[in-house]
Amino acid sequence: MTFNHYLPPKTMAFIVKLADEYCLSWKEVERILLNKVLFELGMTCEHKRRGHAKKDGKPFCKDCWTRFEYVKERAYSYDTKKWSNIEKYEPLDTFLDELGNKNLNVQGKEQIRAEDRDQYV
Repeated sequence: MTFNHYLPPKTMAFIVKLADEYCLSWKEVERILLNKVLFELGMTCEHKRRGHAKKDGKPFCKDCWTRFEYVKERAYSYDTKKWSNIEKYEPLDTFLDELGNKNLNVQGKEQIRAEDRDQYV
């Protein structure tokens, strides 16, 4: 079986436009869009296998390529009476999350304005 990676011209142009707008590579935009759809359709990933990028050292999941933010917290243990470091990896927000927040804010403002118009009429 042969896999090709051809996209229609309009689809590719839109992906490249998004990549330029958010300073990402078009392959990363394509992967983010594909992951979003697959997770909505039921794909799951526990993010157990983590790696670090060679170029910038940022963590990512080796199975689904989700990028992470390294968060270091301190917790006090009353049993040992010592502070311990807790390492967490939280998924980074993607450009889709930013777009979703923008759309919610715009829709919310329009709804408030419509309510204000009805109230003052």
